[in-house]
Amino acid sequence: MTGKFFSASLTTVAGADLMTQVKSAAGLTAMNPKKVTIIADAALSVKINGVGTAYSPLFPDDEDDLWKLSLDGNDVLVSSIVTEENAVDLWIAIVF
Repeated sequence: MTGKFFSASLTTVAGADLMTQVKSAAGLTAMNPKKVTIIADAALSVKINGVGTAYSPLFPDDEDDLWKLSLDGNDVLVSSIVTEENAVDLWIAIVF
């Protein structure tokens, strides 16, 4: 996969859009993600692109007690990721 890469450590705020936070941190006004990966230190529910009910596929994997979600352009074109919980520390990486 070719493109630019950006990652950041963030703390969630309920109702805030992670994509807006990432664009701001990267100094960009627009971003077309090809791949989005989130690793959180606690359970997290997100609403992707503001459609439907909260989508919460962030499950602990292996024995590391971290919750993970990875989407690419073949799954969904991500324009927004709104969190449902406050104060969850996470790492987000985006190829765009």
